[in-house]
Amino acid sequence: ADVACVLLTRFDPKAARALFSVARRHYNTCDGEPLPVFASKPAADALAEAAEKANAAECVEPVVVKLGDAVDVFGDGTRMLSTVPLPTPRWPYATAFHDATTNVAF
Repeated sequence: ADVACVLLTRFDPKAARALFSVARRHYNTCDGEPLPVFASKPAADALAEAAEKANAAECVEPVVVKLGDAVDVFGDGTRMLSTVPLPTPRWPYATAFHDATTNVAF
């Protein structure tokens, strides 16, 4: 598969069409495996609702992550990301994904 997972730091249901297109391609090329989408609880809930409305619920697997959680990007332990707070005045509860190997935050 071209895409192993998706990391959401913010979800806008109006812009979900592209995500669902990627998820459908993943689902069709990976023997019916849904695309894991790592997100906060509110974003995962909004994603699930939008996917249901777009008839894409079987193609995505919302995975709720909390601050401090580790995300196994490829599912084999080779690339782990941690969730860290990244507050801004507009989004005081924003989070980012941090890769300790490269010291990059997404």
